[in-house]
Amino acid sequence: MRLLKFILFLPLAILLLIVAVALLSPDGNYQVGVYIDAIPGGWRGLANYWYDRAARSGHVEALSRSGIYYLFGFGPQNKKKGIDYLNQAAAKNSTQATAALSTAREWGLGLEQDYAKSYRLSSKVLELDPTATRSLYRIAYFKTVCPGSLRDRKGAFEIYQSLFQAGDQEDLPAESLGVAYYFGHGVELDQKKAFTYLEKAARMGSIQARSLTGLCYTAGVGVERDVSAGLRWLEFAALCGDLDSQLALYLGPRFGLGEFKSYREADKWGELLSKRGFTFHRDLKSADLKSLRVDAANSIAAQTAYGIMNGLGIGMVPNQKFAKTCLLKAYKEGKCRDAGVLWANIVLRRLPPVQEMRASIEVLKSAHEGGHGFAGSLYASHIASGFCFRQNWQECFRVLKDADLASEPAGRFLLGQCYLAGLGVDQDVKRGLTEVLATAKAGYAPSFRFLIENYDFFDRDQRIDIDLVELARSSLSLELPRVKCWLARKTSAEKNYRKLLEECMEAGFLDALGALGDDYGISSKECDREQAIVFYGKAVEAGRLDRLADLERVRLAVFETRFRRSPGSKQILRTTRKLTRGQLIEPDCYEVVDSEDYIGDSYLDGSALSVEILKGMHTYNEINQAEAIVTYNLGISPESQQELVRERQSRAALLFLESEKKSREARR
Repeated sequence: MRLLKFILFLPLAILLLIVAVALLSPDGNYQVGVYIDAIPGGWRGLANYWYDRAARSGHVEALSRSGIYYLFGFGPQNKKKGIDYLNQAAAKNSTQATAALSTAREWGLGLEQDYAKSYRLSSKVLELDPTATRSLYRIAYFKTVCPGSLRDRKGAFEIYQSLFQAGDQEDLPAESLGVAYYFGHGVELDQKKAFTYLEKAARMGSIQARSLTGLCYTAGVGVERDVSAGLRWLEFAALCGDLDSQLALYLGPRFGLGEFKSYREADKWGELLSKRGFTFHRDLKSADLKSLRVDAANSIAAQTAYGIMNGLGIGMVPNQKFAKTCLLKAYKEGKCRDAGVLWANIVLRRLPPVQEMRASIEVLKSAHEGGHGFAGSLYASHIASGFCFRQNWQECFRVLKDADLASEPAGRFLLGQCYLAGLGVDQDVKRGLTEVLATAKAGYAPSFRFLIENYDFFDRDQRIDIDLVELARSSLSLELPRVKCWLARKTSAEKNYRKLLEECMEAGFLDALGALGDDYGISSKECDREQAIVFYGKAVEAGRLDRLADLERVRLAVFETRFRRSPGSKQILRTTRKLTRGQLIEPDCYEVVDSEDYIGDSYLDGSALSVEILKGMHTYNEINQAEAIVTYNLGISPESQQELVRERQSRAALLFLESEKKSREARR
């Protein structure tokens, strides 16, 4: 009896022993954390408990994962411990940890802000993994906006151009290229090229690109004038809080300009400008552009409006230089606070030398202290940036708390980020998500994307309840392809989900092409699979080589069904006899595998003959059947496909690393 009990309980004892050993090992602890992370619901704090256990033993992946969780507060936040873990992992060449440290240096999160060190860390990430395009974005950003030795607008332009040509799905490359051509940053000014890139970025959801695209259409800059298209893009941007678009939609109809006569919503934007702290438009007496030009000599309000219209190109050719002169004069001579804020906004957007940038920020500070809502929001963002002054998150948080952010979605979004990451204030995820959610409900486009991509990272006990699907549905009027694509995937059981994906595809969002291919590719109908081939093919042609394997898989499935032959067919039997007699020659192989028919023949219900026939045409001694088919279909092996994907993804990074190497050699 005892022996029987022993035999029955022995397997259980062994199982418990295995579990105990696994839990005691660093990798076992790490895998438990990974398993908990995969459970829906967001048990981040519990997952990090197991990552921490593994990290204490020096487990590289655990050090990296736990460091990120502690630093960003996915679960209990401990910035000091997070930085310590990340430093240990980065010392062991962890790409993830090095990238996180670069972010920490950029934000001043747990470490003193240092753009130069963040730049070097991002360069290190690219050396470890040339496909890490997020680090390349950070480098291009530094080259664009950072004063001093880091600024290299031409270098930033080349990086964005490489990313765009590689089929990158962010709207930033197209937007940055368009802005560069529009203002002449790092490249000669070219209005036609500017419009081409800006419209692409506008279709992808960029607020700035939508504003500039609308202004290009209404003024006929770089494109034939199309007032209705211009108004549509301006309204998209204005709904997201873009100041230039709101000014254009108010001032254009206010002065009865031809291209704006059909627009009936001007008063709405005038009221919103008042809520944002602007008052100049209340004192305007001019009835048309001609009288405005005359009144500008004596009226500060008219001079301010005339400067704005010159800068935006409303009713005239855009002239930023004259606009700055007008606004600065109205600010200094007429003591017009609005003019000063608008002047500073133009100056800062053009990324001037440090001295001029500091003067602009001082104007914003003065206007904020006078109660100007827009000035407070913009001033806080520059305090946080650390471009001209030492970064100060505490001051940024104080300014945002004091400012009226009811009509300032960008400022309120930044306030939410302060709470979420514990920047200038103790972390409060619930408060942070509340602020970000409010900006999303107000139509601020970046908030939708932030929530669908980051909401699940926070621990379930930290979060507020948000119905992300309903939130995404509320954004449909804003035409945001990335959010639409996410919504379509989440609601694939509903009838209109394919329509959403098709709209994203028409906007140029390549992920939607892949999603449509996935959807049609799982169908048993041949017509649907052929449709999948079309979508995958378009994605591959546009640069998404990661979809090459999917294209091959569906093509094979279609051709297998269409060209399958019976193993007893005369052609196959004839080839079999030759094979068994040792008389199989290359022309016989081509006879069977000729054209697309070889797909069906190569399968032959998995018979060994298909492999032998393919071996007769292949140089490898041992070959996998599926690999052989893919090889002959496109002339490249699966390994070659993966290498092509890596090469395409890393091309921009390799160009950057090569230029960095030359720069270092030149400095020596």
